[in-house]
Amino acid sequence: MNTIDALNIFYREDVISDLLKSCFEDSPAFLKQFLAAGNVALNTHTEYTIMNRLGLGKG
Repeated sequence: MNTIDALNIFYREDVISDLLKSCFEDSPAFLKQFLAAGNVALNTHTEYTIMNRLGLGKG
């Protein structure tokens, strides 16, 4: 059994979204650079919420 099977991950999108969520939560600097790279305007009063994507899994 590989890690993907053990975690019941069916779609690669689940892996990518979980990785990004972890990066966003663990590093505010990463989040700000990621948003800036996407041309999302940020100011000193910008607030954001990081939410999970609903993963479908295999079962």
